[in-house]
Amino acid sequence: MKLTPRDYQREAVYAIFKWCTDHDPSESCYVEMPTGSGKSVVIALFCSMLANSNKRVIVLCRQAELVEQNAERFQQIAGGKISVGIFCAGLGRKDYDCDVTFATIQSVKKHALKLGQINCVLVDEAHQIPARSDSQYGEFLSDIQQYNPKCRMVGLTATPYRLQGSAKSKLIHGEGQMFSGCAYAVSINRMLLEEMITPWTVPDVHEVDVSNIRIRGGDFDLEEMSSEFIDKCESNIQEILALCEHRRKVLIFATTVAHAQVIYNMINSEQSMSCRILTGTTDKYERVRIIKDFQHGNLKYLVNVGVLTTGFDAPNVDAIAVCRATQSPGLFYQIIGRGMRKHPQKDDFLILDFGGNFDRLGDPKEINFGRPEKVEMRQECPKCHEIVMHEDIRCPTCKLILKERECPGCHHMVPADTKVCDSLMDPANLFSDKCGFDFTVRRCWNMMPSGEKCTTILAEGEIICSTCNAEKERRLHGEFEAKCAKKKEKEPPKHCRVLDIEYSYHKSRDPMKPDSLKVTYRVEPWEEENTGDLSRRKVAEWVCFRHEGYARRKARDWWAQRSRQICPADIDEALYIATEGGLAEPKMITVQKDGKYDRIIDYQLFNETPDAVYVDDTPF
Repeated sequence: MKLTPRDYQREAVYAIFKWCTDHDPSESCYVEMPTGSGKSVVIALFCSMLANSNKRVIVLCRQAELVEQNAERFQQIAGGKISVGIFCAGLGRKDYDCDVTFATIQSVKKHALKLGQINCVLVDEAHQIPARSDSQYGEFLSDIQQYNPKCRMVGLTATPYRLQGSAKSKLIHGEGQMFSGCAYAVSINRMLLEEMITPWTVPDVHEVDVSNIRIRGGDFDLEEMSSEFIDKCESNIQEILALCEHRRKVLIFATTVAHAQVIYNMINSEQSMSCRILTGTTDKYERVRIIKDFQHGNLKYLVNVGVLTTGFDAPNVDAIAVCRATQSPGLFYQIIGRGMRKHPQKDDFLILDFGGNFDRLGDPKEINFGRPEKVEMRQECPKCHEIVMHEDIRCPTCKLILKERECPGCHHMVPADTKVCDSLMDPANLFSDKCGFDFTVRRCWNMMPSGEKCTTILAEGEIICSTCNAEKERRLHGEFEAKCAKKKEKEPPKHCRVLDIEYSYHKSRDPMKPDSLKVTYRVEPWEEENTGDLSRRKVAEWVCFRHEGYARRKARDWWAQRSRQICPADIDEALYIATEGGLAEPKMITVQKDGKYDRIIDYQLFNETPDAVYVDDTPF
């Protein structure tokens, strides 16, 4: 049966081609699509279009099951006209000379130069790529580019953030990452609205208390968590059996092998031979038999320990029991994603969350689920359900206005990027004059005592607004602060001893301006006679990694003085390095009074620059 791609799948392919047209080969992109939305169809459509243009593609992943699945989808789309190869030791094949080759990275990593000229490396489950250039993927791409420097890399994933780590995990694109950006993203809400994936129901269950479990490597300690879940296992199993009585296929995620064994024993004592276990040590032939029995046979309950989070395709799963807790939004998403695929015998699927993961991590339907807090935030267009960036004023697809502001001239709401207001002064009268308020000219914008903003137009060089009280400081829109005509003599700078430093994420109040890193110093006067608790105070500065021009250059200089690492564009990355001790810290700062604020004009750093701090991004 030949598959017909859906609209959003074609949109994804065209978006990849557009990215490749607009960007250099060194700038890789990825596509974000929910589990069950048909990434394998996008892979097949994209590869067939390239192969028909006499280009060669290799599709990489980590699981042999995914290799078989993607190769099968490709043959359904391409119809047998293009030569297809498989390079996977687990499947017993090593094909070198095909137009499209599906491979596991483990098998093909040392054979890149034997493949000949490859035009594109496509990576399925792209979140598994470490940021390190010396990873298997990085070394393979480097070898491929020795043969063809213009070879591009494209990724596909449902979770564009690291699976391991906490809820503050990093995105897979940006500075220091293998990908430069996202070419296309489709939201879960759109897939649900178009009935392309299965909706889920989350009934109330008795959650296991994990508040006292230690965090190791960014996630809950497995042994401690296993002990807690084993203690509550009997209660969990009774709820699973009761709530899933009329469900056909139930997938259970356990913490450890010992925990899985307890679940297995309890279920089979209630319903004989209705449950099996799958772990990383299960014999591969036994694994295939168990999975086939679960997919097509009478096996109702399948307990697994961290092996069925990716690459497992069982559309008939209609209940998932999450008998574990995690700090990783990517892992949690991949777990519940096993039930999202459509199947004619299910209208929804249950999620039994015994680990309190929804409360801790949020709902995957949220548009910014799993993304690092306040980094590249996104929104969903209420009209067409396209994913757009938080700062977008209009939806790029349907042109719906997403951000508005009030025009001071006519008090009507206008798009936030309006330059000259063309609203009618009297909307009821079609012949009424247009407002004509010009947002582009230099205005005062000071808040008047009446509560309205002063919109007086200022001449070039004018620093005192004639409408406002000239005895007070006036903020001039987008430029500088107008000072009182009587200039005060500056106080001499003061040297301060740094007692403590706090780094934090600073959210800009103006939605049109980027956020920054706030650095707060607790200080006391440097002179010995002036020290003491009463003289201690706080001085802050803002480091603008996401700004442009002078502010960005100043941030790079600030960073270069303190760190051995490349200046990040991601505030969360800078915050992580700072809080992990990766920055040299000043023992003294020089503070200059600037109006009513303090400005730091000099630093005296400790001599040694700390070693580089790296985020642990080993793939799950």
